[in-house]
Amino acid sequence: MTYIDQNKYELFSLIIRVFTGLLFLFQGYDKLFKIGLKGCVETFYADSRKLNVPTPLLWIVVSFTSVAEFFGGIFLMIGLFYPYTLIALGIDLILVAVAFGLVQPMWDTRHAFPRFLLIILNMFVLIQFNKFTLDNLFNR
Repeated sequence: MTYIDQNKYELFSLIIRVFTGLLFLFQGYDKLFKIGLKGCVETFYADSRKLNVPTPLLWIVVSFTSVAEFFGGIFLMIGLFYPYTLIALGIDLILVAVAFGLVQPMWDTRHAFPRFLLIILNMFVLIQFNKFTLDNLFNR
């Protein structure tokens, strides 16, 4: 691979990473600051009661997913703790899929599936081209 090709892939990786980070950041921002954790819990409360999900577990899942999305989005955009951030966001997507799948087995995946594909793209393809990250800067 030539130097020019390497630079194109590094730039492409940066664009995809920042785009993915923005999606998660705004999702987490809404849950933490617009709707609030209490509002998110209330949204799922009736369905969780029907499924006998303990309220503390609901709070833990809502809190984790909200914080993981908000800070994961920030960390992804700046490239901090990059592999661990991708893992946290992957776990977030699993929890979201389980929650929505329990509530409505044929739930609309149009918001979650593109995020899943972007996480997979970051994990397995673009991680090798992440020159423009804080992790890379600190590891020098």
